[in-house]
Amino acid sequence: MNIYKEKKAVILLRGRFAGRKAVVIQNWDEANPKGYNFPHCLVVGIDHYPKKINRQMKKRQKARRSSVKPFVKVVNQAHLMPTRYNISLNVSKKKANLKLFGDVSTRSEMKKELKKALTKKYLNGKNKWLFTKLRF
Repeated sequence: MNIYKEKKAVILLRGRFAGRKAVVIQNWDEANPKGYNFPHCLVVGIDHYPKKINRQMKKRQKARRSSVKPFVKVVNQAHLMPTRYNISLNVSKKKANLKLFGDVSTRSEMKKELKKALTKKYLNGKNKWLFTKLRF
């Protein structure tokens, strides 16, 4: 039984994005012909979390402070910690998959689409847990 299913919220434990929250997009329990010789997941996470907003702030400042910067990464399953949350991102499977992950230009397009999806989810007020920093 695999606990890293699609839409599962996880916390990264190792690497540059350690302590950041992410969502599993794809999962592989076995080695992949791309060169990953371990069970791994394609995850989308939040690099820069949105900041607090006051009522007195202007629209432009509110928009700037509520922006989200995503990252896309292939991570070893041993470096993930699952959470109880499931988060659905409205991202097309054609744009977010491992085949397109290797190319830099398609990866930047993937990030732009993910930024739109995450910002929309944040502004709707859904899944507040995902958009708050871990304090430890």
